[in-house]
Amino acid sequence: MLGASNLRQQRRLWTVLGRPEMIKRSNEERDANHEREVAALTEIMLTCSAEEWEEFLQARHVPAARVRTMADAVADPQLAGRGIIHRHPAASGIEGALLVPLAAFTYAHGGPRIDTPPPVLGQHNDEIFAELGVTGASRKAAAVGS
Repeated sequence: MLGASNLRQQRRLWTVLGRPEMIKRSNEERDANHEREVAALTEIMLTCSAEEWEEFLQARHVPAARVRTMADAVADPQLAGRGIIHRHPAASGIEGALLVPLAAFTYAHGGPRIDTPPPVLGQHNDEIFAELGVTGASRKAAAVGS
């Protein structure tokens, strides 16, 4: 993903890519040449891997990051450092540990937390139906009618 969204960043992008003729003086000029920019960037981006482009562009202060798989994102050391992935050692119906996201913010005295693994399918049906005033007989009638 390229984030060179303002004229200064756009100028830096085209400069580091060796395409100074693509630098625009106004956003209107960028809008008018959008398809040409997309075509040029598509051709250029195919010359290296996403990881190589991310490293190259970030080193030159062009906002860019590759799109990561969920596994890559969860394994990122920054997430571990921020403590926003909670590990349940076990959960009903799941073999092995279960990772779930927490909120990415904290408060002065702690922050959001998860105390229990997610419920299994249907685990809270009885409580929900009771809260809605749906009885066993009307639940069965509704199931038969569907």
